[in-house]
Amino acid sequence: MVPYVCLVLAMVLWASTFIALKLAFRTYDPMVVIFGRMLVASLCALFVPFVFRNISLRSKDVKYMVIMVICEPCLYFVFEAKALVHTSASQAGMIATMMPLLVAIAAWGILKETLTPKTLFGFFIAVTGALWLTISSEASFHAPNPRWGNFLEFMAMVCASGYAICLKKLTDHYSLWFLTFLQAFAGSIFPSFFSPAQCCRLKLCHSLF
Repeated sequence: MVPYVCLVLAMVLWASTFIALKLAFRTYDPMVVIFGRMLVASLCALFVPFVFRNISLRSKDVKYMVIMVICEPCLYFVFEAKALVHTSASQAGMIATMMPLLVAIAAWGILKETLTPKTLFGFFIAVTGALWLTISSEASFHAPNPRWGNFLEFMAMVCASGYAICLKKLTDHYSLWFLTFLQAFAGSIFPSFFSPAQCCRLKLCHSLF
């Protein structure tokens, strides 16, 4: 039961971020918010320094680590941040429900895991619901361009699926703590490649003081 409980708790925390991000984007540039989020996660590594001891990197795993951090948090947060600018938190949350099914299909194709008819049926329902939600969406104050926003959120889920597959391959040899903080460090550096994020540190310091 432990994996299921952890997964449910992770999904509850993840769901709450859609609302928090939507509120934060009203004041700050999306890349500033993502930078702050990843910076806080990176600073948490100071409390668990043992994570980085005795790490034995294998050359064949480097490519999976690179793909993992590119998929999430880098591209994932770019797509999700832009999605929440254009669509509502509730619609983004509905699109996010497609992630488990996308992961299942990717795991079937890459990891050779079993794909049951029940999973395929669930995927069909999720895709149908997402398409219906997107087509029937109308612009509003909270969702100025919902169709474009929902598409960007779907792309975020595609990236998250790629991350999940790489993570699954890496967990056989590396600590979950190490992989988590690797993502956080990459996520805090990545926003600097975007021009709006060049003043991230100034804005963040200004808000703190």
